[in-house]
Amino acid sequence: MFRLLRVLDARTAAEDAAMLAAGYQIERTGRWARTYRPDPAQFAARRAEAERDRIAQMGRNAEAMHALAFPREHADMLARHAAQAAPTPAPLAPEQAAAALADRMDPDRIVFERLTIERGRQR
Repeated sequence: MFRLLRVLDARTAAEDAAMLAAGYQIERTGRWARTYRPDPAQFAARRAEAERDRIAQMGRNAEAMHALAFPREHADMLARHAAQAAPTPAPLAPEQAAAALADRMDPDRIVFERLTIERGRQR
Protein backbone atom coordinates (compact mmCIF):
# COMPACT_ATOMS: atom_id res chain seq x y z
CA MET A 1 0.00 0.00 0.00
CA PHE A 2 2.79 2.44 0.81
CA ARG A 3 4.34 1.68 -2.54
CA LEU A 4 1.28 3.16 -4.26
CA LEU A 5 1.58 6.33 -2.17
CA ARG A 6 5.28 6.69 -3.04
CA VAL A 7 4.44 6.26 -6.74
CA LEU A 8 1.78 8.97 -6.47
CA ASP A 9 4.24 11.29 -4.69
CA ALA A 10 6.89 10.72 -7.36
CA ARG A 11 4.42 11.24 -10.20
CA THR A 12 3.10 14.45 -8.64
CA ALA A 13 6.62 15.79 -8.11
CA ALA A 14 7.55 15.00 -11.72
CA GLU A 15 4.39 16.66 -13.01
CA ASP A 16 5.07 19.73 -10.87
CA ALA A 17 8.59 20.03 -12.24
CA ALA A 18 7.36 19.71 -15.82
CA MET A 19 4.67 22.35 -15.32
CA LEU A 20 7.13 24.77 -13.68
CA ALA A 21 9.46 24.33 -16.64
CA ALA A 22 6.55 25.01 -19.02
CA GLY A 23 5.82 28.33 -17.29
CA TYR A 24 2.94 27.58 -14.97
CA GLN A 25 2.30 28.47 -11.35
CA ILE A 26 1.36 25.59 -9.08
CA GLU A 27 -1.34 25.79 -6.43
CA ARG A 28 -1.56 22.81 -4.11
CA THR A 29 -5.17 21.73 -3.63
CA GLY A 30 -4.45 18.46 -1.87
CA ARG A 31 -1.71 15.93 -1.28
CA TRP A 32 -1.68 14.78 -4.91
CA ALA A 33 -4.00 17.36 -6.44
CA ARG A 34 -2.74 20.56 -8.05
CA THR A 35 -4.16 23.51 -9.92
CA TYR A 36 -1.91 24.87 -12.63
CA ARG A 37 -2.23 28.50 -13.69
CA PRO A 38 -0.29 30.20 -16.47
CA ASP A 39 2.47 32.42 -15.09
CA PRO A 40 1.83 36.02 -16.23
CA ALA A 41 5.55 36.84 -16.27
CA GLN A 42 6.21 33.90 -18.59
CA PHE A 43 3.51 35.03 -21.01
CA ALA A 44 4.80 38.61 -20.95
CA ALA A 45 8.30 37.37 -21.80
CA ARG A 46 6.93 35.24 -24.64
CA ARG A 47 4.94 38.20 -26.02
CA ALA A 48 8.00 40.44 -25.86
CA GLU A 49 10.10 37.85 -27.68
CA ALA A 50 7.43 37.44 -30.36
CA GLU A 51 7.29 41.22 -30.80
CA ARG A 52 11.09 41.42 -31.16
CA ASP A 53 10.98 38.65 -33.76
CA ARG A 54 8.17 40.40 -35.64
CA ILE A 55 10.05 43.70 -35.74
CA ALA A 56 13.25 41.99 -36.86
CA GLN A 57 11.34 40.25 -39.65
CA MET A 58 9.85 43.57 -40.75
CA GLY A 59 13.39 44.98 -40.99
CA ARG A 60 14.56 42.02 -43.05
CA ASN A 61 11.54 42.38 -45.35
CA ALA A 62 12.20 46.12 -45.83
CA GLU A 63 15.83 45.40 -46.67
CA ALA A 64 14.80 42.74 -49.19
CA MET A 65 12.29 45.09 -50.82
CA HIS A 66 14.94 47.83 -50.97
CA ALA A 67 17.34 45.42 -52.67
CA LEU A 68 14.69 44.53 -55.25
CA ALA A 69 13.53 48.09 -55.89
CA PHE A 70 16.93 49.79 -55.93
CA PRO A 71 19.65 47.18 -56.64
CA ARG A 72 22.41 49.65 -57.49
CA GLU A 73 21.81 51.88 -54.46
CA HIS A 74 21.49 48.82 -52.24
CA ALA A 75 24.82 47.43 -53.44
CA ASP A 76 26.46 50.81 -52.76
CA MET A 77 24.94 50.91 -49.28
CA LEU A 78 26.16 47.38 -48.48
CA ALA A 79 29.66 48.29 -49.66
CA ARG A 80 29.72 51.37 -47.41
CA HIS A 81 28.49 49.37 -44.43
CA ALA A 82 31.09 46.67 -45.03
CA ALA A 83 33.82 49.32 -45.15
CA GLN A 84 32.72 50.80 -41.82
CA ALA A 85 32.35 47.40 -40.06
CA ALA A 86 31.32 48.81 -36.69
CA PRO A 87 31.12 46.35 -33.77
CA THR A 88 27.66 45.13 -32.81
CA PRO A 89 26.34 47.06 -29.80
CA ALA A 90 24.85 45.37 -26.75
CA PRO A 91 21.04 45.01 -26.64
CA LEU A 92 19.30 48.21 -25.58
CA ALA A 93 16.83 48.73 -22.79
CA PRO A 94 13.35 49.83 -23.93
CA GLU A 95 13.95 53.37 -22.60
CA GLN A 96 16.96 53.77 -24.88
CA ALA A 97 15.22 52.59 -28.05
CA ALA A 98 14.01 56.02 -29.23
CA ALA A 99 17.42 57.61 -28.71
CA ALA A 100 19.11 54.73 -30.54
CA LEU A 101 16.74 55.06 -33.49
CA ALA A 102 17.46 58.79 -33.72
CA ASP A 103 21.21 58.09 -33.66
CA ARG A 104 20.87 55.44 -36.36
CA MET A 105 19.17 57.76 -38.85
CA ASP A 106 21.87 57.76 -41.48
CA PRO A 107 21.92 59.17 -45.01
CA ASP A 108 21.33 55.72 -46.52
CA ARG A 109 17.94 55.46 -44.86
CA ILE A 110 16.98 58.96 -45.96
CA VAL A 111 18.02 58.13 -49.55
CA PHE A 112 15.96 54.93 -49.42
CA GLU A 113 12.88 56.81 -48.23
CA ARG A 114 13.35 59.54 -50.85
CA LEU A 115 13.73 56.99 -53.65
CA THR A 116 10.66 55.13 -52.43
CA ILE A 117 8.58 58.33 -52.46
CA GLU A 118 9.86 59.32 -55.91
CA ARG A 119 9.12 55.89 -57.32
CA GLY A 120 5.60 56.03 -55.89
CA ARG A 121 5.00 59.39 -57.58
CA GLN A 122 6.14 58.05 -60.96
CA ARG A 123 3.44 55.37 -61.00
